[in-house]
Amino acid sequence: MTKTMQRNKLIARLRQLCIVEFINVFWLPLAFWIMERTNNQSFGVNSIVAIILNGILLLEGSYLWFSISRQISFKKKYSFVKTYRVLKILNFGFLALTLVTICFSSFSGTFDKIVTTIFILLAVLEHINYFEIQLMYDNENDKNFVKRYKRLKVAKLKKIMTI
Repeated sequence: MTKTMQRNKLIARLRQLCIVEFINVFWLPLAFWIMERTNNQSFGVNSIVAIILNGILLLEGSYLWFSISRQISFKKKYSFVKTYRVLKILNFGFLALTLVTICFSSFSGTFDKIVTTIFILLAVLEHINYFEIQLMYDNENDKNFVKRYKRLKVAKLKKIMTI
């Protein structure tokens, strides 16, 4: 496989990740909204705040994959690193704000507790996946890395931020 073909394949993969992350910003809340309606349940403030937190992190991920694909396409140096250094710090603030909201706002029911827990967990996992350790292993190269080295990979953004 030539370098151009490999580069094009990588760019296509990064754009796919970008689109999937962006779609999940809307699809996940929609899926829970449908469950809410069909089961005659209700979201509370806590669920809404957790959904927003998760949405922010998914948007960050979508923008990350978009930025990396553009960097590769135009053969430029990574110009988005400063933004992600700030976002890494802001994410802790967003998470803290979410937890404070949960502490001072009562849950509207069991469904609200479940949705809040799921979306906070997803948000934390997204943050870890982007900024610390790669948690998604969906292609053979990634799976072979884990088998060979018996450890998880460092997140792409963490590698870029240390360059």
